[in-house]
Amino acid sequence: MDKTKKMIFRVLTVMGLLFSSGLLKAQNVAEIQFCDRKYEYEIGKDSITLFFNMLDKYGNRVQELTPEQLENYLVIKEDGEFIPQDQLEISFVNSGQRIPSEYTFSVLVDLSIPQSGKEQIYNTVARLIESAPDSCVYLSFFGDNVTSSSVVTKSNYKYQKEKFSIQSENKYFYSGLYSKLLEFSDNSTAKDSLIKVENGYVKNTSIANKAKLNTDKNILFVFTEGSKRPSDEDLIFNDVVEYQGALSHVVPKVIALYYTEEGEEPSIENTLKGICAPRNLNGNLISEREGKYMPSNDMVQVLKNFEEVVNDAMYDFSFKYKVDESQNYSRIVKYSGEWKGTDIGNGEFSIGTAERSWPIREEKASDVALKYLYALIITFATIAFFFAIAKILIPYIRSKSFAVKYYKKYVPEANVSRRICHYCKQDIQPGQFVVTKCKHIMHVFCWQQNGYKCAEYGQNCKTGIQSHIEWKELFTLNSLKDCYQTISGIVAGFISWILYELFGRGCFNGLSESIVNLFYSENTEATTLYLDCVNKTSAFLTIGLLLGFFLSLIFRYNDEYKKKDLKVWGKIVGLSLLTGVIGMTAFAIGANLMCLMLTALGTTFIPWYCSLPAYLLFSISVSLALTIKSTIPVKSALLGGLCSALIGFIVLYCSSRANNTSGWMNMLLDFIIYGGGLGASLVTVRMLAEKYFLVIQNGVRAGQRIPIHKWMNATGGGNKVSIGMTGECEIQMNWEKSNKVAKEHVQLFIDYDKQLPMLKPLATGVIFNTRAELPVGRPSVLSNGDNFKIGDTIFLYQETE
Repeated sequence: MDKTKKMIFRVLTVMGLLFSSGLLKAQNVAEIQFCDRKYEYEIGKDSITLFFNMLDKYGNRVQELTPEQLENYLVIKEDGEFIPQDQLEISFVNSGQRIPSEYTFSVLVDLSIPQSGKEQIYNTVARLIESAPDSCVYLSFFGDNVTSSSVVTKSNYKYQKEKFSIQSENKYFYSGLYSKLLEFSDNSTAKDSLIKVENGYVKNTSIANKAKLNTDKNILFVFTEGSKRPSDEDLIFNDVVEYQGALSHVVPKVIALYYTEEGEEPSIENTLKGICAPRNLNGNLISEREGKYMPSNDMVQVLKNFEEVVNDAMYDFSFKYKVDESQNYSRIVKYSGEWKGTDIGNGEFSIGTAERSWPIREEKASDVALKYLYALIITFATIAFFFAIAKILIPYIRSKSFAVKYYKKYVPEANVSRRICHYCKQDIQPGQFVVTKCKHIMHVFCWQQNGYKCAEYGQNCKTGIQSHIEWKELFTLNSLKDCYQTISGIVAGFISWILYELFGRGCFNGLSESIVNLFYSENTEATTLYLDCVNKTSAFLTIGLLLGFFLSLIFRYNDEYKKKDLKVWGKIVGLSLLTGVIGMTAFAIGANLMCLMLTALGTTFIPWYCSLPAYLLFSISVSLALTIKSTIPVKSALLGGLCSALIGFIVLYCSSRANNTSGWMNMLLDFIIYGGGLGASLVTVRMLAEKYFLVIQNGVRAGQRIPIHKWMNATGGGNKVSIGMTGECEIQMNWEKSNKVAKEHVQLFIDYDKQLPMLKPLATGVIFNTRAELPVGRPSVLSNGDNFKIGDTIFLYQETE
């Protein structure tokens, strides 16, 4: 009985010690290290997984925590909000560890190692492969020659076993080291031809493609032994360390796992020490390339050393939680951790993209209808917003600025006995408020009575006019027509968004993969960053095609004043397709720039600013494409397009951070704001350039510049310039001696509906742009730089700001 009691006591004591040891480890947790994330889509089971390590106060990994301790003591919040317990699962990763997909391991095995040792190495490397994503581990051998590096995965590793049984007579040690170092870089060296390689040897370019993206996550494991002396070869130790010391290319950290059963070869030991601690030309240690030299005469210890290095690159725990059905992710998500109620750290990861929020869920017909109804309401609200800006806010600000600057109390001038108002013809008394915009000083009341302009404006005054709001005319059909280009752009954006949604927010996945593969090899397909880049690029291409096409279609339709016959429609549609392809190409180039920036930055997610070049390039390209065979001014399109793209981009990324439930709304706002802004610029910028001139090109009046804007103005005053022989014309061609000029030959005016200057022939013989004679009575649009001929005189039309 006593023996039984003693046995029970001992068992309880051991259990107590184990429990207290685990509890002590739990109490030592001081920091959480968020390492990576992945998100998976499955209908009704959308989930996000966070990979993390737990550290003590010294920064050492705490790996002996139990699932119960993690569940009881650890709390992880998403954007400061608790994640419900019934939606999460905390566990060890892959029996304790997982390797980030950014790592590249090249394993080089010495075939002179005894067979029993090679079998143990085979089994240990198998555990590495089990813990690593596919594409992380590459295997090669050296002996009689150096073999090509093969990517090994869970599915194909078993076919590598027979290679471990190969025996070799030689041991080309430096060839093995040098060739595997070379594979981490794209460049070649003069020593390449000295390497003793097998027939058909191929340098594995996937290693270099992957290594250059993560220069600090590249490791070369060298398994070798010291009982057999290296064979003589042309390559020497200095060649290896010289290559390692050059900073012009990527060099992995070398982990030398040295093993011997019988005796020891000192030269190998010294070599391994040297290559594990590379130095620059000045003899200083290159710390970021420093590896480890780990010798042992016990293969079990060698393999433990190997697992220790691998363990440093692994994740210990995972935190998986189900995504709330109301959530949409298109932003950077912040995570924070608490251990026993104390903050222990935070991290952030991008999930989804602004253009293609995650997840894209199946929608009920009623939900789809409701979404499009909301979108329609938002579109009308945007039209109202732009209308208020263009017709209320801007005129109000201009009017107030004008009043501050030009509404002054009258102070009698020296040597002026009296000043008469040009409108009411009454004396202006000292202290009365007057308008001093032009030399025709008026009472403020009279100025406002005359429609906020000078009594002489349009005849003897060029500048006396004030922008203002005519409330009684504000909500008329003509007022709405003033914004027709803006409304057209918003409608084009709305149509583009509808098709964008119907196409699944991206329909060029194959082409997108080809673009992204230029920077990220196919072996990185398992990474979330790769998928983010592909999805984003697919969205880019779709946006470029749709928005480019519909903006061009609707603006060219408005710009084309001819009868819309089949030929004209062919021109409109053809040029719109061209603009769509140009927009798509611009976004493709922008996607390349984005990937280039990501590779330079080395991030694991896509920062917002990496997308900006794509939007700017798209805007510039599409804006210029809109001017092809149209009257749209290049400067107006370019300036308006850039401003609209920037505003739309800011709205897109700000709204994607703030809106967690309706990812579709962010892109809708971007589409309609860009379209509306571009449309507004095609009117506003043109209206701001209301200084119109005719320059006589030949004859006795050659070089004379006639300011026709004093008779013709889009915002008030007169709106007609007649050219002919009679004195009633604003421009009397009395210098013409021929009888080719009629009494009133042409008329110039602003078309209020189209907000464009027009030329209307009233007699025959008007030659336009030195080519065609214009038909009588049919107005033609005047663009900056056009010329027309009346009689023997050529007029050049100019616009300036």
